[in-house]
Amino acid sequence: MSDSSVGSRNRSHKTGGRARHRCSRHRRRTARAARTHGDRRSSLRGLDRCRHARSLRRRGHQRIGRPTRRGRNRNIVKRRRRGASRKPALDRSQGTRDGQQRIPPQHVPRFWCFPADPIHAHCHGMRLSDFDDWARQHHGLITLSASGLSVDAWRRAIRAGSLIELHRRVARLPGAPTDQRQAIHAAVLAAGGHAMASHQSAAMLWNLIEPADALVHLTVPERNRRPRLAGVVLHRPTDRQRLTPQRRHGIRCTDPLRTLCDLGADDPSLVEPAVGVALSRRLLNLDALTAAAVQHGHRGRPGIPALRAAIDEWSIDHRPADSILELVFAELVRRHQLPPTTFHERIAGWEVDFRFAATAVLVECDGWSTHGLDRNQFERDRRKDSDLANAGWQVLRFSYRSIVHDPGGTALRIRRALARWKHLDVPDAA
Repeated sequence: MSDSSVGSRNRSHKTGGRARHRCSRHRRRTARAARTHGDRRSSLRGLDRCRHARSLRRRGHQRIGRPTRRGRNRNIVKRRRRGASRKPALDRSQGTRDGQQRIPPQHVPRFWCFPADPIHAHCHGMRLSDFDDWARQHHGLITLSASGLSVDAWRRAIRAGSLIELHRRVARLPGAPTDQRQAIHAAVLAAGGHAMASHQSAAMLWNLIEPADALVHLTVPERNRRPRLAGVVLHRPTDRQRLTPQRRHGIRCTDPLRTLCDLGADDPSLVEPAVGVALSRRLLNLDALTAAAVQHGHRGRPGIPALRAAIDEWSIDHRPADSILELVFAELVRRHQLPPTTFHERIAGWEVDFRFAATAVLVECDGWSTHGLDRNQFERDRRKDSDLANAGWQVLRFSYRSIVHDPGGTALRIRRALARWKHLDVPDAA
């Protein structure tokens, strides 16, 4: 069989039920394969099987589209008849990107190998800057559904480093800062459904505790869903009260009351300081905490005993303390065996911190951040002292440093004041 006869068969559109490969660089190889293996095995099955195309792809070139074999061969024949060059000419009028000349889409042959732009090759015409608005609102994250990419384009972008995968179908944009909130949000997005941050993760979002645990805690209300995520602890509670998700920093999470109830099940030692922060920031009050402990306190419910103990620690005479300084002073009174006191009693129209029973001595605990830096509070304290003095009361003010760092000296000054004014008539509290 001559080369000319093989070439004539190659010029036909179909021979032996298969399309012929028409790459001029491989006509001799096609003829040799036809002589050796016969007509049906001589076909190279299109441009993607030839050695030349494979070498182009290894050097960073990329095919666009995949038509039928016969249609592809016809397009190649038409280009050859028109005298088109093997490599399309670059449009010098267009700008460059990353030091590489770009080819306008309208000048690129439909089925040709060309150096692909990295962003456009993976994102099908979308730039990474197109994701900035969505990622800026989601802590630098992007999901497969929000990106609009296909699964194959998503995987190519991850392999190329255009996206950094954190969980399945959840990735981080390169250069986005990493923190605990981002890890929590990525886990919530990957879990999907009605999943929400809970336990320590929710307490960190509500600023009740400092971020310490590297694990992310999620609550999944659905009983038939079991997502598996690396570095994530899933909770599927039987207590289904207060599971309406809240938004904190744009992340779905449990509300503060449910968070404090669940926090004791995870780490009981974190409940007491978290309750103190919630009370001092006026995020919750003692009545709401007590009601939550009663509502969730069924048999076998973990976390509620730690919450009840924290409520007892943060209440004085069954009233919530305004700050930790008041709790420290109450402990100072017990430790130094001072006379009993009443807490947050209203006298002369003002609420005082402590009043020693059966005496006219009052004690105010002043922290620097509240009573020293706030000018309005400073002026308010001066009016309060004047009204109480005019009503016949003796006011003693102690700072944070004197109560915490010098409890013995504070107790001694209180004893001297009680001894000095023990014979003073007690005014009417009204």
